Amino acid sequence: MPRLPRVSGPQTSAALRRLGFRDRHQVGSHLVMVHEDGRRAVVPQHAARKLRLGTLHRILREASVSREEFAKALCP
Repeated sequence: MPRLPRVSGPQTSAALRRLGFRDRHQVGSHLVMVHEDGRRAVVPQHAARKLRLGTLHRILREASVSREEFAKALCP
């Protein structure tokens, strides 16, 4: 199982878009993304800061995305 990389919120949301998620709406600095099959994810959009690993893990669990899928989506 690959280690989770240190990425920012905008990098995470870009990878989720490659996996089929679409922007639904934004509340403050948090982007709510949804997939056509009903999955959703809330991604903080603090551009200058990397997400903490626990936060990234929670986002991936909420979106039902594996670490492998996410790692592949990071590299276009």
